[in-house]
Formats: sequence, structure tokens, C-alpha cells
Amino acid sequence: MSDTDSVSRARVRGWRHAWAVWTVEQRTAALAAVLLIGSTLGSFSFVEVALVAVDGAVLLLLRSRAAGRRFALPLTDRALLTAAGAWSGVLIGVRMFDRPVGQTLLALFCAALLALAGLLDRGAERALGAEPTAIPAPPEPQAEPEAPAVVAPPNPPATAGVTWLHAR
Repeated sequence: MSDTDSVSRARVRGWRHAWAVWTVEQRTAALAAVLLIGSTLGSFSFVEVALVAVDGAVLLLLRSRAAGRRFALPLTDRALLTAAGAWSGVLIGVRMFDRPVGQTLLALFCAALLALAGLLDRGAERALGAEPTAIPAPPEPQAEPEAPAVVAPPNPPATAGVTWLHAR
């Protein structure tokens, strides 16, 4: 087996692992990103380059999270997926009249699907521990400890106060 075959097999195993780890929303986002990249076939301009870059970044982000890599981003994965879908929709809208209608509608549907997957993606943070987005719940109120029973002191003898007066 050559080195190229082993590298290729490792990459395939990496994508299979990612698919197994992803939530339904992440799988939907990955599928939408792949279809968006496929929708760029035909005349190629800077808009298509931008689409490939955005959707390639989505796939890279999802695969990196599935591999357990942690890195700091200014936004949550959820916000990034939603923004990628919205930006893809804007880019497709720019090229709407230069493309066949069917290809444009498919691309717009995939961009909306990517944005929706980003909006619904709640499992990424929980499953992969990618980002702490949840505010910890306040501690439950504890039952107040019972006050110790007050025991009245025994009645002092009637002469106790008198001896005090006389002790001066």
C-alpha cells in the first residue's frame, strides 16, 4: 500500500468519524455546504470563489469540531453557520440572473437550509463542548437550618437578686 492510499484512507476515516459525531443539524449544514459548492459549477467568477470559500470554511469548522479541536472564535458555531447561510444567500442573489433558474433555486434553497441548520444547532455546544453558551443555573435554595430549640433557664431562686443587692 502506498503512502497516498494510507493518507486517503485516513481522510475518509476522518470524514466518517465526523459524520458519526455530528448532530442532525450539523449534518444538514454539511450537506447544504457541499450542495452549495456543487451549485457553483458553470461560469466561474469571484462570487463563486466566495461561495466555495464560505462553504469550505463551514465544512472545515464542522470537521474540526468533530475531531475535538478547540479554538477561540468571536462568535458561536451556531452564529457562524447562520451567517454563512445568509451570506451565501446574498452571494447567490448577486448572481441570480446570470445562472439558470433551477440552479439558482437549488442554491437559494441550500443557503436557506444552511442558515436554518445554524439557527437550530443547539447540540454542538452540548455534544462537543465547543463553547460555553449556557449560563449556569443558580443553586437551588437550601432549606433553612432549624434554629436550636431555646431552653429557658431554670427559675433563679428568689434570693439571688437579693444577695446581689447586699453584696455591694
